[in-house]
Amino acid sequence: MGKIYEQKIIRFDGGMANDIRTDDITKFAASKNFDALSFPSRLVPYRSYEAGNDTVARKMGNFLYASGKLFGLGEQTSPLRPQIFYKDTFTDGTWSTTANNVVLTTPPSFLYDTFVQYKGFIFGFILNTSIWKYDITGAAAMVTADGTVGSTITSTANGVVHSKDDILYMAFNNVIVSKNGAGGAWNVAALTLPTKYTITSLCEYGNYLAIACKDTDVLSQSSRVFLWDRDSSVATLAESIDWGLGTLQVLEELEGRLIGISLIKRETSGGLVFNSILSFKYYAGAQGAIEFARIDGSRDASISPLSSLGVQKQKANNRIYFAVVLTMNEGSGSKEGVWSVGRSGQDRPYAITVEHQSSDGTVPTAIDGFFLAGSYVFIAYSNTGSLSGNISKSNDAATFSNNSQYESLIFDGGDPSQTKKLIGVTVMTAPMPAAGSVALGYAIDSTIGTTTTFTNIFTNTTDNDISHSAINIESSGATLPEFKEVQFQIISTGGAVVTGLSFEYELVPKRIY
Repeated sequence: MGKIYEQKIIRFDGGMANDIRTDDITKFAASKNFDALSFPSRLVPYRSYEAGNDTVARKMGNFLYASGKLFGLGEQTSPLRPQIFYKDTFTDGTWSTTANNVVLTTPPSFLYDTFVQYKGFIFGFILNTSIWKYDITGAAAMVTADGTVGSTITSTANGVVHSKDDILYMAFNNVIVSKNGAGGAWNVAALTLPTKYTITSLCEYGNYLAIACKDTDVLSQSSRVFLWDRDSSVATLAESIDWGLGTLQVLEELEGRLIGISLIKRETSGGLVFNSILSFKYYAGAQGAIEFARIDGSRDASISPLSSLGVQKQKANNRIYFAVVLTMNEGSGSKEGVWSVGRSGQDRPYAITVEHQSSDGTVPTAIDGFFLAGSYVFIAYSNTGSLSGNISKSNDAATFSNNSQYESLIFDGGDPSQTKKLIGVTVMTAPMPAAGSVALGYAIDSTIGTTTTFTNIFTNTTDNDISHSAINIESSGATLPEFKEVQFQIISTGGAVVTGLSFEYELVPKRIY
């Protein structure tokens, strides 16, 4: 008999690993629809999702919460006009309208990336030269030209109300506009950056307004962050930070650090970039922007769906949430939905995970918008390349019918040339709920990363169980496999909480020396 080894995983807060052969077993290849950070020794499933829009003609692409209501920026049809919807109950997919919530004329389209509340009004941009204004109460007519800028608006970023001066800042193209007070005049050129840059994201950073920019030359795929003290009379900015390769789409402060998320995007199968890369950096003063994590996308020539990183973001639960569709290099297919970056404690590194999916089994081409309202999550997604009206929301009932999925690292016992025999496997859980189910599967050697299907070892549905072990394939009695490399998948439904995974294997000498 060869030597027997045991591998045990009882902590899950390491986040998604770029190299899934790493020795850090707190990391994983993927985690979907689990909260892996609130409780480091548990994978806690999120509730199921249900239809969040009972009328798909409401094609909403951005959301905000104000005055006890969730507002959605969408459009109406026949004729096509921008329209604002709201909901103040979250138990279903019904949205409401107020008087004056639709543009009475037919202007060019609203741009969806700017949707910000300030002193009882919502503001954003129209795809020409205008800033629109909407009274949250609906008491006044929507104003389609509350301000007019001097150049054609082609791209926009989020808005920020800075806590130091209570002034609203919004961005279009390479320009920052500002408004002091609900009735104040717009400063339509509060700050103008060089024309080679397009502003993608704004955030508060101490006394500064941090401004993320991408290069207008798409092939350069480089980015920069400017720190502005908000004094429009000073032409020289406080800092100009080289953020390096990639299109910086998301910038936000977290725990006093400035964190940026960039995408080096593969545009086509014949492009200059062979695979998309998601890069995470933080600003470290004189050291500049330091990469602390990266996730490589697939090198498969089919590249379907195309990877995308949205500019919408939200800071909540001491995490930064952002929207990504990324076809992975290894593992079971694409990882799409609302991702997060955060950590379980001050002594832990930042971790990346896919927290919320648009819906079970759906692979959208883009996440159009999302919002976390308390425990509810709303995700607007599309499979057509334009707004579709599809919205998933968290179920108000405590149901867990959607799969929550964990994919382990690849384990090779330290030597992938050696053959091993899987002896037994165990999944540990909190006491299994009445409707709970935990399924354990495996992939080995050449099947790893080439299929979305794992071979099932067992499915445990026993009430109050806190662990389940197997020494064979329970459905058939077949022996567990020999392997050189092995990867495991756990699928939880019905609210089952995973607390650990362990397995034993025996070294089987089969090399010729």
